[in-house]
Amino acid sequence: MSRSMTERYVVTDIPHRIVYAYLDEPPFGAPGPDGGAIGYDAELAENVLHAVGVTHIDVVLVKFPDLIGGVMSGRWTMNTGMFVTPERSQSVAFSRPIWALVDGFVVKAGNPKGLRSYADAARDPSVKLAGVRGNVQVDSAFKAGVPAERMRLFESQHDIIAEIRSGRIDAYPGAALAHRGFIEATGADGVEVVQLESQAGTAPLGAFSYAKESRALKDAVDAYLAEYLGTDQHLALAKKYGLTMEEISPVIAPPSPGH
Repeated sequence: MSRSMTERYVVTDIPHRIVYAYLDEPPFGAPGPDGGAIGYDAELAENVLHAVGVTHIDVVLVKFPDLIGGVMSGRWTMNTGMFVTPERSQSVAFSRPIWALVDGFVVKAGNPKGLRSYADAARDPSVKLAGVRGNVQVDSAFKAGVPAERMRLFESQHDIIAEIRSGRIDAYPGAALAHRGFIEATGADGVEVVQLESQAGTAPLGAFSYAKESRALKDAVDAYLAEYLGTDQHLALAKKYGLTMEEISPVIAPPSPGH
């Protein structure tokens, strides 16, 4: 990205110091060696925020259920990417989408119950699921017919893997790419990731989020993302963290007519 382009997006009516909340969820975010955050979302946020004039970024590691409440209350300014839903949009303002992800199950190695979809989990009364509180995949399971008594909720995915290994839980639904990143980063053995059978339509989109009052910051970030997403620099960043065009192409704006 040229210096002239970044200068075009510097705005004066946004905070010059912000707090960015992230999750320990490779490849999107993870604690870095210097006390900062690493990962696709974290590095993308850093690039974009500096480009629009933010001079200092503090990072805070949080748990997923705290993201929306934290940004609404002003404990931090901007959240790592999360799936955009109508319900969440009532509470926070979302940026332009930054990725599109399909769901997957973490299951015991060998997938002993042959789970390939939410419908599979719903129709087998012996299947027990675990989810992170607030994740959209919990609602997806309920909508597919999984009853609440067969779903256990946790604050963090770190607590779920041992439950799957032990057989107390059969599957943990979430974003397939995030599941793979977590298993690789933690060296978890005895489990595997099953990408769920594709459903109609495009993969669900994810975006940064802010308090509704942070309109100037949202607009500045969106303007920059509109031009940055799909550039060589952006594609190199995605590749660095294992994202492919499957996750990236749905969020790249088509070229303007005549360009």
